[in-house]
Amino acid sequence: MARYDLSQHRSWLTVVLLAATCILGIVGCSASKSPAAIGNGPPPAANVTQPQSTPVGRAAEPAALPTIASTITPVPTVAAAIDLTQQTLDGKPLTTNDWSLTGVVVIFRAPAVPGAALVPQIEVAKLGQPFQGVPTTQGPPVPATTDTINAQIPLTKLAPGQYTWQARFQDAETKQAGAWTGFANGQAAFGIVDSAPSVQGLAVTGTRHTIDSVPAVGPNDQPGLSWAVSTDQPLAIDHLAYLADHQEKAPALAPAKSTVLPAGSQSAPLPTLDDGTWYVHLWALDKAGQSSPPQTVAVSIMRTAVHLDDVLYRSWATNPLYQSVPIHFTVSRAANVTISILPSASTDLVRSFSLGRQPARQQIGVNWDGKDSKGKIVAPGSYRFLVDTVDDVGNQTQALYSGINISDKVIKVSLGTQSLTAYEGNKPFLTTPVTSGGADIPTPTGQFEIIEKSNPFIFHSPFPKGNKFWYPDVKSNYAMLFDQPDADFIHDAPWRNKFGPGTNGPGIPGQVYTGSHGCVETPESVWPRLFTWTATGTPVVITQ
Repeated sequence: MARYDLSQHRSWLTVVLLAATCILGIVGCSASKSPAAIGNGPPPAANVTQPQSTPVGRAAEPAALPTIASTITPVPTVAAAIDLTQQTLDGKPLTTNDWSLTGVVVIFRAPAVPGAALVPQIEVAKLGQPFQGVPTTQGPPVPATTDTINAQIPLTKLAPGQYTWQARFQDAETKQAGAWTGFANGQAAFGIVDSAPSVQGLAVTGTRHTIDSVPAVGPNDQPGLSWAVSTDQPLAIDHLAYLADHQEKAPALAPAKSTVLPAGSQSAPLPTLDDGTWYVHLWALDKAGQSSPPQTVAVSIMRTAVHLDDVLYRSWATNPLYQSVPIHFTVSRAANVTISILPSASTDLVRSFSLGRQPARQQIGVNWDGKDSKGKIVAPGSYRFLVDTVDDVGNQTQALYSGINISDKVIKVSLGTQSLTAYEGNKPFLTTPVTSGGADIPTPTGQFEIIEKSNPFIFHSPFPKGNKFWYPDVKSNYAMLFDQPDADFIHDAPWRNKFGPGTNGPGIPGQVYTGSHGCVETPESVWPRLFTWTATGTPVVITQ
């Protein structure tokens, strides 16, 4: 209803009321009476005409009233609020269904009412509850200093949840209010979230093995990740992020290189990772900018087979009566290891060694004594070995190595008889007289083996010139090294014409009867047979 301003017409109000009273007969009056007869009213105006007399028996006509000038102005209606927006308390814009941690600021405006101050009012309701049309909070009156009234009302201490809101302005004096205007047509305007989300129960799924309580992924596994997100406002979750690396401790916040997963995800396939131990970190992030603490789970990737490294084994001739065959290697990761000895030309098992679970990158192996599974020395010949590994997730590796030579040959030297006999099994192959070192530089005794064969060989004196044991360079046609530390050889001696007992007497070595410088010297005639017959690794046994 329009409002009229009567303050400027107070002088006419008395006249109007008087005229109305006379007409209704409440107070008797006529034009002959002066206004002074009615209370203490003002004297009649000079331009008021007195009424004519009236016939008897007829009532007097009421005096004509002056016309009131039409100067009453209607007050403008309060317009509806427009341009409704919202933001966080620190000024970040909030779109429909955005979330805030501490509160929001609602912003709206309306055209100003000239001369009037308007009170901004809002009604906030939980999403899904109807508006009651009653303000829940309002701001201070805003005077009309421009064409537009602008309002900002902060909303704090709201319980977690989703809200909608509407706004209007009210005239501070008349209490006339504009129409309500709803934000986003009643949709979820904003949400309030309290505590940060958390990730619970992160685990690796789809694996069949564990190693030291860590899930292990094999070649036939289909691994994945599963988890649960705990939050008081599930709709506030924005997304999840995960990262796989080799760091056991995760950063507090998800790095930019993390993989993003949609909100509501509770599982995901494990990404393709190289073999090794990995740590998968997972974060949950809400729409208010909060992040959960990271959850981390370890996983061992073992998709590829074990490989052998640092493989070492004896390929020289080996006589099981005197020597064994060392076989050593490392495995790239822990595995159950079996070594099988096989003939070079068949798959018939000779001997097997089950070593059990062996650690990664540590030397492992056996020393084969040249015997079969029944403890019998195997026949001379070529052999090979098979290494079979099975890791903790079932990856199997087999590696075959050849070149093991089992021999029954041995060279025996008797210093007492100054003789050398080459045996093949129990049968002598050849026997020859020798000259060994004398008392000053004796030939060592013990078990040795042929380390190196040369044809020819130049001997250089290990003694300095001027030393009584020094000798000039001398050539030998055949030489077989058997003692590395002292550089002792079995060799021919073209400069010597006598061998056997009595040729290793005292005196400076190199004379006919003064022995050698520690070597075993033989006649040149035996070497065409002995040099070819002797394989590297052939044992040499020297006794007194």
